[in-house]
Amino acid sequence: MPYISKEEVKKIRTQLKEVLPEFKLSVTNKNYSTVHVVILKGPLALEDQNINHIYYKKHLENDPSFIAVIDKILDAVYGTKESKCEHYDADYGSIPSYYVSLSVGDFERKYQQI
Repeated sequence: MPYISKEEVKKIRTQLKEVLPEFKLSVTNKNYSTVHVVILKGPLALEDQNINHIYYKKHLENDPSFIAVIDKILDAVYGTKESKCEHYDADYGSIPSYYVSLSVGDFERKYQQI
């Protein structure tokens, strides 16, 4: 069963502050199974959107600076645990250690360009 502790999410939050100091990010733990990262403020002109963290390079191929930011976020998210380490289950196939949810802005807080 996917699981990530609050302490691991705190490590991710700290690492993201070091790697991306020019951005304001919200990094939270959802249901002890998901790391939820929301980009709230930054120097890039971005539109509010959910980001598929698996296929983002294909969908954002015209914006290499944004791809570089997402790469840094995912390196931090997956770097704190032997992340992409998956469990294999006969019934359900591969199960990730934890899930990742990534977005620019959210329902209550819109992205702001600085």
